[in-house]
Amino acid sequence: MAFRDIQPKAAVHLLVIPRKHIENLYDLGKDDQQLMAHLMLTIPKIAKQQGLDAGFRTITNTGHGGGQEVWHMHFHLMAGGIPAMQ
Repeated sequence: MAFRDIQPKAAVHLLVIPRKHIENLYDLGKDDQQLMAHLMLTIPKIAKQQGLDAGFRTITNTGHGGGQEVWHMHFHLMAGGIPAMQ
């Protein structure tokens, strides 16, 4: 699934979420390889559909130390006015 973030941090800020519940990257198993490949191949297609030909940033947060606040793995697809990484 993909939809707009309700608290966008960039001009374009989408969330890309698998339907299967996986808490974060730490919880991935061997049986998730096909799902992850599908996500990584789908994110650039979504970016192109959004007209992001100049590029985009993809972020996922893992664990408390990684800034995770929602405990279902998801990817932020962002472009335009993206804040600098700290």
